Amino acid sequence: MRTKDVAYQALLNRVRDGLHISLNEPPWNEAPILVYRNELRTELNNRAVVNKTYETGRSPTIVIATDTIKVKKHIDLPDLTKRLLALSDNKTEHLPDYLPLVPGTPVLLQENIACEIGLSNGTLGIFHELIYDETKERTTGADEDQKLGVA
Repeated sequence: MRTKDVAYQALLNRVRDGLHISLNEPPWNEAPILVYRNELRTELNNRAVVNKTYETGRSPTIVIATDTIKVKKHIDLPDLTKRLLALSDNKTEHLPDYLPLVPGTPVLLQENIACEIGLSNGTLGIFHELIYDETKERTTGADEDQKLGVA
């Protein structure tokens, strides 16, 4: 046989002999999946979260994207947030509008956070918990209008 990769050769032999392996066992259940469409990526990620939820018995945390729009003039649309969340991934730098997280879920960093401690683009990790920053107060345009006394 021309194949030098022992694992690949074993796979070919199993296929040839009609032997099946489970994709739910290592190394196949941990293999990365490359997809060419963001919708498929999002669907696979959502299914992985559902599986991890059943496996761990813990509820997922749904993180909603905080989208911003760069404009010179203030846009007064009451449903702007809903409109931004409804945009397709190719309009939002290929990022999803909702991110479901369950402790134990593998994650991949897509930007450099702290390179000096190894948190850089492409780093694989495992989500453990979400810690809220209580010092930051979320406001909306209406809240700021009230602070300024605008009716």
